[in-house]
Amino acid sequence: MQIAVHVDDSGRPLGLHEPGRLRIYQGTGTGWALSSEFPFRLPREEGVAGLRWALGRLAEEIAPCRVLLSAEVRGFAYSYLQDQLGFHVWKSEGPLDGQLAAVAEGEDRIATEACACDSVPAWGCGSCGPGGLPDAAPPPVPVEDRADGTRFLDLAAALAGDRRHNSMTVLGPLLAEAPFRPLMVRMDHLPRWFRRSLVERDLVFTEEPREGALFVTVTPKESVAP
Repeated sequence: MQIAVHVDDSGRPLGLHEPGRLRIYQGTGTGWALSSEFPFRLPREEGVAGLRWALGRLAEEIAPCRVLLSAEVRGFAYSYLQDQLGFHVWKSEGPLDGQLAAVAEGEDRIATEACACDSVPAWGCGSCGPGGLPDAAPPPVPVEDRADGTRFLDLAAALAGDRRHNSMTVLGPLLAEAPFRPLMVRMDHLPRWFRRSLVERDLVFTEEPREGALFVTVTPKESVAP
């Protein structure tokens, strides 16, 4: 397994916006070796387009690694890495020693639990991962049941309320439910995996930007008039 870590000169994990060095470690369990490293810092003044470009270059530089250990996990950069570039982002909690093994254990646990749940392909072993070291499973996100039989979920609020969640862990179980009930989701943007998983489950969606957010309504394919 490969794990990327952004660190300072002393080896302390940093957030991506701080100047430091991006190190790629390779190994398993407690045996890890540094395979490569290079200076790195995300731009602060180039706007969203500049961040996207820099993150895309980062993904190319460290491919095929898609696991990142960082001192921060919130913000556009981390959401983009997870939802658009397929990264698992884990939050650093203390010195680096021991954390690589913990992240590897968490990755193995996610893959094992995901593949056993008959959810969307690569749930937990592609797309996006939790923003923290292995911990107790987060509580299910409450979904509002409406009088007309549909449901509503504020994904943005759910992600802000519990850092252990990501778009896949919140929406994945809901999209896998059978029979499926129409679902409206308030979100900031469409996750990278979203369209593919709906196609695989014969679900369709409409989207409506309003109130500074994106409102997405998911329905079974057969319920849509031709």
